[in-house]
Amino acid sequence: MAEAVAEAFDRQLLYLSAAFDIYGRAYLTMIDPSINRKNARGSLDSRAFLDRDVRPQYDESLLGDVARLRVYAWLCKQLRNHIHDGILAVDAHPGRSYGNTTNIAVNLGRIPELIPGADNDMTQDHYDSLGAWQTESASFFAGSSMVADLATTGFTLMRSALEYVEAFTRVIVRNRPANAASPSNFLGCVQAQPGEVEPPPPDRAVFYQALFGMHPEGPAAVSPRYA
Repeated sequence: MAEAVAEAFDRQLLYLSAAFDIYGRAYLTMIDPSINRKNARGSLDSRAFLDRDVRPQYDESLLGDVARLRVYAWLCKQLRNHIHDGILAVDAHPGRSYGNTTNIAVNLGRIPELIPGADNDMTQDHYDSLGAWQTESASFFAGSSMVADLATTGFTLMRSALEYVEAFTRVIVRNRPANAASPSNFLGCVQAQPGEVEPPPPDRAVFYQALFGMHPEGPAAVSPRYA
């Protein structure tokens, strides 16, 4: 069972990593249309990409969600790269509750880049959203380690990836880049008028957002017909 779940998780990481790479290259060609997309080197998961190619173009006040959610994209890449280096440490670990329950979890403690205190921009909120906890190993000879519930991690990474793409898109379509000589007309193509506010999402969108924990106003905001 653990092996089958790990294989599905690997496939998810592959698709998300590809999406971040494709979007990053597309953004670079929109900032500078003279760049050949085949030669573009940039990805939404990269901290260097954000610092070098995004922050010089947009006010920092616009990038709060982008910076926070980028960490999840980076985490996708780190886990995917670790699979390339070997076998991702996914196994059954003692759960957080009392008793003999176990959870299928990825061992974050075996990946130095992901441990707390590493240079990874991860906060306690990031670890909490992954369902991470400190656990004793199922093996008598192994010590305590930090693990993350695989189902929670997979769900969080997928949800955060969708939020990240949406947040990044919102920034670049609503604001013209500040330091690009001849950017694509797509950048800043949606200009809000003075006093204009964003319309509320349709009921169905609110329903799906509530299902996946993305709606900030909670279940009370869901239309009764979808409740």
